[in-house]
Amino acid sequence: MGYPVPIDFSAVQIMIVLVIALLVFGPKRLPELGRQIGRGIRDLKSQMNAVTGDLRDAVDRDADEPERTRPGAAPASPPATTPAGDGAAMDDDLLDGVVVSGATGPVAKPPAGS
Repeated sequence: MGYPVPIDFSAVQIMIVLVIALLVFGPKRLPELGRQIGRGIRDLKSQMNAVTGDLRDAVDRDADEPERTRPGAAPASPPATTPAGDGAAMDDDLLDGVVVSGATGPVAKPPAGS
């Protein structure tokens, strides 16, 4: 996966840089310097590919993980249910069957006549 290089060098500009490098470093050290630069670029690319792969793995793992088990995510709530019966019973028992965090369980209702 290559990225476009925004800088465009002409052949003359490259030759000028090479002549200056030859004058500064000398003919004996220039091949060694080229190898070191090549190794550095190769190492940089391999490190970038490793980091990119790690990030992709982390994103893929995070996308596959269910929402409720992610750290900091709110627990999934159960689907809302409507009480069985006619509409009048629904008005009286609007909160019947609602589960509140820390609740001990269902509580029996007293008989309607008492």
